[in-house]
Amino acid sequence: MDHNTYTTRDTRIYNTYSPYYGHPIVVYNDPFNTLFWYCLLDRSLDERAYWAYHHRSEMDDARYKDLLSKDARLEARIKQLEREKLEIDPSYVPSGIDHDLQYSDEYVDGIYNPHENNSEIGTVFMWILAIIVAGIVLWVLVWLIFYKNWLPFQLH
Repeated sequence: MDHNTYTTRDTRIYNTYSPYYGHPIVVYNDPFNTLFWYCLLDRSLDERAYWAYHHRSEMDDARYKDLLSKDARLEARIKQLEREKLEIDPSYVPSGIDHDLQYSDEYVDGIYNPHENNSEIGTVFMWILAIIVAGIVLWVLVWLIFYKNWLPFQLH
């Protein structure tokens, strides 16, 4: 994803998902966009089956069960894909949807644009590094002044 694609994300989300804005918010414990969920439910059996097959490892179990509960034929189609041993393609997206739009904003910000985020781990690491460097500089100054009797000026 380049900067232009990232900066147009809000507009692309609106253009793709505006028919679903009145639907209730459904929250699952996975990286997928709630509006994508409604869009997926409007897709053909094959598109839903291919998407579920390729993204099963990323999906919340509750999302998967809800998806299967919407259409009894879906589970049979997914099992057929499993029997065919179709190679899993984690980049699969139904036609007409940009790859990043299937994911939540938080997921896209964290994965595609990590430089846009302030990572807590990165911040902690930088503080630890700063403390270590400050300690080394202080130790060197103490060593120079008190052990080597080095002063940049004369005391009288």
